[in-house]
Amino acid sequence: MLFLRIISLSWLYMNQRTFYIFIRLFFCCTLALLSVSCSVTKYVPEGQYLLDQVDIRTNAPGMKSAELETYLTQQPNFRVFGMTRLRLATYSLSGRDTTKRRNRWLRRMGEPPVLYDEYQTLRSDKKLEQYFKTKGYLNAEVYDSVVYDGKKAKVIYLVEENIPYRIRNISFDFHNDTLLGNLVKRNKFTTTKLVSGNLFDTDVLNEERDRLTNIARRNGYYYFTKDYVSYIADSSLRSYQVDLTLLLKPYTVKIDGGEVEEMQHPRYTIGNVNVLTLPVSSATVKPMESYSVDSIASNVNLYYEKRPLLRPKMVRNNLRIIPGMWYNSGFVNQTYNRFSGFGIIRSAEISFRDPKTEDHQLECNVVLAPNKAHTFSLDVEGTNSSGDLGAAVTGMLQHRNLFHGSELLTFKARGACEEVTGKAGDLQEKLIWEFDASTSLTFPQFVFPFLSSNFRRRVNNSQTEFALSYNDQRRWEYDRRIFTASDKYSWTAHRFYSYTIDALNVNYVDLHGIDNKFWQRYQDPKYSVLLESYNDHLIVSSGATMVYDNQSSKLRLDKQMYKLSLEFAGNTLYGLGKACGFEQVLDTTTNSMRYAIAGVPFAQYIKGSGEYAYNKYIDEKNRIVFHGRLGVEVPFGNATTVPFEKRFFGGGANGVRGWSVRTLGPGSALFDKEDFVSQSGNIELTLNAEYRSKLFWTMEGAACIDAGHISNIRD
Repeated sequence: MLFLRIISLSWLYMNQRTFYIFIRLFFCCTLALLSVSCSVTKYVPEGQYLLDQVDIRTNAPGMKSAELETYLTQQPNFRVFGMTRLRLATYSLSGRDTTKRRNRWLRRMGEPPVLYDEYQTLRSDKKLEQYFKTKGYLNAEVYDSVVYDGKKAKVIYLVEENIPYRIRNISFDFHNDTLLGNLVKRNKFTTTKLVSGNLFDTDVLNEERDRLTNIARRNGYYYFTKDYVSYIADSSLRSYQVDLTLLLKPYTVKIDGGEVEEMQHPRYTIGNVNVLTLPVSSATVKPMESYSVDSIASNVNLYYEKRPLLRPKMVRNNLRIIPGMWYNSGFVNQTYNRFSGFGIIRSAEISFRDPKTEDHQLECNVVLAPNKAHTFSLDVEGTNSSGDLGAAVTGMLQHRNLFHGSELLTFKARGACEEVTGKAGDLQEKLIWEFDASTSLTFPQFVFPFLSSNFRRRVNNSQTEFALSYNDQRRWEYDRRIFTASDKYSWTAHRFYSYTIDALNVNYVDLHGIDNKFWQRYQDPKYSVLLESYNDHLIVSSGATMVYDNQSSKLRLDKQMYKLSLEFAGNTLYGLGKACGFEQVLDTTTNSMRYAIAGVPFAQYIKGSGEYAYNKYIDEKNRIVFHGRLGVEVPFGNATTVPFEKRFFGGGANGVRGWSVRTLGPGSALFDKEDFVSQSGNIELTLNAEYRSKLFWTMEGAACIDAGHISNIRD
């Protein structure tokens, strides 16, 4: 069975009374806005018109209206979800007396009416025409017409594209700079968009200039800029075709007498590299002679006061600027990103000095300013869960440079309590307590044997984390202690890809002090999943995760993310159990024998999941978001069920929002609606679609449709 609900607004974790109050308030506001929707022309002066709509009509392929509208100098008032001018309606609710606070407040939240301006329309004509010409429609013309309806005006822009110009031949003129010319021609770093037969698009020409500049600066040409690349376009063929010549301007220097001499572009190598670590972030850079110095590699020197901020080996492994190599702007950025990513580094500066020698060598200077090594924080919080009051205190201590390699050591402790009333049976009033302590040590590199320094140097943003945690839960039903240990590796590849490997994750749950009434209640076979969770159990797992996320891209208008993960548990222990004859214990739930360690059975399963999200931007104020998630887990070998904490649940803010968290599922099976445990499953499918739109002020709204499915592999 597939559950489906359409939701216009979803407020989670509200009790019923609060929900009804919100609904009444929402409808009152809606009716108030609808009542003034016919008064959007309230503040339109006589003889003028409200710019109600614009329409751009063109037959050019690939030209999107949302993109073209950005070139209009005047656009109508924004419509929420493309329908209601909510901000204009809010502005119209204000009175004419601006001395009243209410009127000023409504006007700040709202938006004044956009009045039709003939001059702005003519400017829009010119800008649209110019845009089409940059896209290859050199003979494009734009005409406009205005349709009046009462005090409203609709402007129609009609684009006559005419025949576009296309690139016929592409040639190169490198002014006898054969070295740079050959480098550009054979380089496969990026793919050119400058292809014969394509439209004569000046944006593509500029992209090609940037691409060639990037190639040159990654191959030793320190002084090369895009200004050295230009084009000669011959469109005199009267056949709507362009012969294009890419022109490389020569490098020029001033000689005696003020004359300018043309020469080939100089190619630079890296000479000496000097790394300076400041004692404090506010320290000023002094002459290098006043610092202590260590030679950490050939022509690489580390300068410091008293002692280096980072170990010499740590500096050497993260320095991508190496003496003797060609200057490479990409390696410069990598070096900057690596040092800037260290917790102990507050800022990193990289500069080059050209001593003007005949061998064309650059001297590189890296200055690292430190962050505070020790930090301590204390947080106090209060909670109110449907009338149950609670409080928590959290303390955290961090050391950002434990072994002088930007290692991050974290200690965290938390204590919390909550008063629970009327939750079960004869329970009248109880306090539940939770104590949590954890420590982790994070290295900004791979900590693993047999890895070479070259491999560590090539991998970007690598981290190794060792973590331990202890959690003690004291409730009226039971006392539960959870011990966790993990070893995790993470790194990035290229720009948008990141990877994580959970080499080892150990989770041990110890139950004691279980209340008899509570225990007897869940002896029913239908609660077998819960019964498994309230027995001592052990999970030893490993897994891997891959994520692609281009949300940070400024070039891509539409964003997407996908995530794949795989987790295994118990396979190694099961193999050892068979080979070494581990002890076996009786599983009273299934009346089967299971391998155990120190009398505690361990879980065995495989779990995989995939997630995808896509953001389609209509314009700067509207976008459509699609999201999907699929997960499957299968118990086998030493287990018949997956541990409760590893199962899938439906509903909640990150699932199907028509249901509260952990209340959707499992499929068509019959279950106790009052018991969320029976609503978990081994298969999860969640689909979401949203239309997100800015409302007014700092508020945003969304209309969404969700579909979800939770089911079990076995009954």
